[in-house]
Amino acid sequence: MVAAAAGVWLAVQMLRPLSSGTGPGTSVELLKSNNVLELAARTCLSPSTAASGVAQLFAVHWPALLGTARYPLADFGIESRVWQGAAGTSWIPAIVVVLAAGGIALGFARGRLAPPFAVFLILVGILSAGGYVPGRCGAVGFHGMRYVLLSPLGLAGLFAWFLASRPPALVRAAWHVALAAWLLVVAAPHARLAAEYVRGAPTPAKQPLIAVLESRGIRYGMADYWLAYYVTFATGERIVLASSDVMRISTYEQIVNEHRGDAVRLSRIPCDGGTILIPGVYACR
Repeated sequence: MVAAAAGVWLAVQMLRPLSSGTGPGTSVELLKSNNVLELAARTCLSPSTAASGVAQLFAVHWPALLGTARYPLADFGIESRVWQGAAGTSWIPAIVVVLAAGGIALGFARGRLAPPFAVFLILVGILSAGGYVPGRCGAVGFHGMRYVLLSPLGLAGLFAWFLASRPPALVRAAWHVALAAWLLVVAAPHARLAAEYVRGAPTPAKQPLIAVLESRGIRYGMADYWLAYYVTFATGERIVLASSDVMRISTYEQIVNEHRGDAVRLSRIPCDGGTILIPGVYACR
């Protein structure tokens, strides 16, 4: 582990002078932070709220991540009108876990030890969830789910341990039935999504905005982070929008400053003298 860490550190130091931290022609010196500072800024320790955060893991995080909670796929950033999950199915993964734990206990009683790699995966899952909950003051919500994406690896390790323990046939059969029911719930929205795209993929919400900007000859402007970088990327930089809040690519800011006379400001709220481009987006000067 030490050798691997040292190797990565050395490789990064060699590549650092060649890297463009905030876009072509820039250097990492323009970055005003580092991983340690970013981690410190996002850490909030509060033992009094940790218990509620653990409860939210079971009530919010894992049902959404494991595909049983009912959410529109659009909430995950997928252009679709399909929903995932089904009401009353979040107990199915719990049954799978309980059966696996029971099988492991029976195997342990017969002297079957845990496979080391399975234990490693379980520890990764525990550390993922265990570091996130107390480190965020127990604030576990749907939109923070991406920070705990390693937690399902704990389930993979648990299931591997269960199968390696060679549980009784009845327990193993019950576990497979429960697992199949869970996978059916998870697979259904994938099938519906594929069918939706075969019939005709939905138009991404920002595409009408791009069409209006191009029809009006607008090539430069400012917008919030989520509009600016999407439009710039989706148009292959035919339209360059600089971010008005979180700046990731300073090159775009420089380009827009050079064309300030032609640039517009896009806003999600009405502005004096502004014109509506699409519902919910306005062009301001």
